[in-house]
Amino acid sequence: MITSQEKLDYIREWRRKNWPRVYAQMKARAAERPEAVRENNRRWKSRNIEKTRESGRIYSKEYRKRFPAKKVAQETARRFLKEKAMPRWVDRAAIDKVYEEARAMTVATGVRHSVDHIWPLKGKGFTGLHVPWNLQVLPFAENASKRNKSPLEWSRV
Repeated sequence: MITSQEKLDYIREWRRKNWPRVYAQMKARAAERPEAVRENNRRWKSRNIEKTRESGRIYSKEYRKRFPAKKVAQETARRFLKEKAMPRWVDRAAIDKVYEEARAMTVATGVRHSVDHIWPLKGKGFTGLHVPWNLQVLPFAENASKRNKSPLEWSRV
């Protein structure tokens, strides 16, 4: 008698060996019913939120280990972009206060907070400045969901 674990192992092994075929079937189904696929993915993610967060963290750490030069290049480009968007006359101490406020809120609430540019530094058709009045402190998840949107495209509803 075959146990359920043996059956699962067999299915996993078959899928691994026949991955191009399985992948082609998945793509075909997704093309036929994109809304259903999106809904299924959304439901799965909402039921497995910790699993998705953890896999994202693991992937990110592994990626940084495998490609350290890319991470350095990204950080350097971001730093250069901020410096380029910061006028010479700006009060750097005021900017530092905003970042300190984000750290303090993280410690006080236990929820990670980050500094967001209200008008992004690299927007479509506009460029925000790295100045105190263009910065706001947001929970990290909310800032990540905002992505590169202007305040006209994104609201905290």
